Amino acid sequence: MIKTVFFDFGNVLVTYDNVFNKVCHDFKINLNEFIEYYNGFEKSLTVGEIKTDLFWEKCIENFSLDLQKARRYDFEGAWVSDYEIIKPINNLLYELDGKINIGVISNINSGIWEAALKDNWVPKVNYKSVILSYKVNTKKPDRKIYEIAQRESGVNPEEVLFIDDKEKNLVEPTEMNWKTVLFDPNKAEEGVKKIRRIISN
Repeated sequence: MIKTVFFDFGNVLVTYDNVFNKVCHDFKINLNEFIEYYNGFEKSLTVGEIKTDLFWEKCIENFSLDLQKARRYDFEGAWVSDYEIIKPINNLLYELDGKINIGVISNINSGIWEAALKDNWVPKVNYKSVILSYKVNTKKPDRKIYEIAQRESGVNPEEVLFIDDKEKNLVEPTEMNWKTVLFDPNKAEEGVKKIRRIISN
């Protein structure tokens, strides 16, 4: 019987295909150049070696942005405003709220989950456990992040279900005896049906 369901964030709760569109539009930055610059910091950001606000300071310098405008700019808010909610999975979270333990395991930078919650890009349900890579200084698919989630769940491994959009992120959880679902955001309804079937067994 499943007692805890962990969801990935990106491409499970929201899609992020258009990320950085707003900031690049607002500051007239070439999107490909911005993405290339971000990619150089992605790993350090994801494991919390540098914070998102420091990255933005580096962007200000690298792209010679207007200091007054850039220092007042809500970079994290702009970041999450480019997300799109995956409605079937969001509806499922509201349905499960109070009936089963809900958690999140996400490779994510500082301030982004918090901005997404504040600006209503993720369901405001009772999350029993939110494992954010930048806070625990490790990321999927490293086993350590799943071990942290396992401890926080307070249930047996076979009572945990994890949903992620990347097959490589499901290898360690499967070896730990978790149930897993490989989620395709383009087939969200199908994915939700599969999750329901596992939970109801």
